[in-house]
Amino acid sequence: RDVEARVHADRRSVLAPSLRAGFSYFASKPSATSNGTGLFTLRALGVRACPLRFELAAPLALHACALIDGGALSVSGRTTTNPARRHMIWLAVGPAARLEARLGPVVSLEAEGSLFGLVQHDEFVLQPSNVKLYDIPAFSGQVALGVLARLP
Repeated sequence: RDVEARVHADRRSVLAPSLRAGFSYFASKPSATSNGTGLFTLRALGVRACPLRFELAAPLALHACALIDGGALSVSGRTTTNPARRHMIWLAVGPAARLEARLGPVVSLEAEGSLFGLVQHDEFVLQPSNVKLYDIPAFSGQVALGVLARLP
């Protein structure tokens, strides 16, 4: 559920900067406790700046990147006595690495791994008895796979 646009310098040197901007939307399966459930959703705008590109064995290249994501993490209480909706500011920063395998002049396969820290990381509880639903970690990571198509 990601939409992304990219601008890059497509050259075969170490300095081959690229910039990606995109929008992400994630919805979890309901998290359940004995006092009810909560549905988590994340809406975020993200930027990936990748100034360096390292050519590996053809057709592979490794991109060194930095990321910043900003948005909101929300939880909606379900099947609970107090079904409120709560929000947490989502501001994540960290490093990322992207492995690119060129399949031709137009199409590439990509795998990206990233680590990030959250500026704010709240604990979500169900009221009125303060039952912990989920504690957002301060640090996390993600892996993404994708297909890149270059337009002329």
